[in-house]
Amino acid sequence: MNPTDTWVIIRYRAQPGCADTAARELSSLVTTVREREPDCTGITIVQRDDDPTDFTLIETWTSREAYAGPHLETPHIQAFKARAADFMAAPPEITYWTHTHTA
Repeated sequence: MNPTDTWVIIRYRAQPGCADTAARELSSLVTTVREREPDCTGITIVQRDDDPTDFTLIETWTSREAYAGPHLETPHIQAFKARAADFMAAPPEITYWTHTHTA
């Protein structure tokens, strides 16, 4: 990670009873992104303790444009989006962040 990287926070909500499927699908997607997309400098998946249907991906990218442009058009993202309706409750909430301080 570089201090100038763009942080992308992505919130997903799995359908009831689909948390395990969502976790597997997200993990597989993250592996593919990390292997194939050099503009992605890091991804962490977290799952809420008291609500296993609530997932957040914390991603770092070389730029917002790298995430919002080429990344979202890749075959693996398009395939994930096509399958997601089977296990996700809604499209994700995506927000962009800038690093301001390290403690």
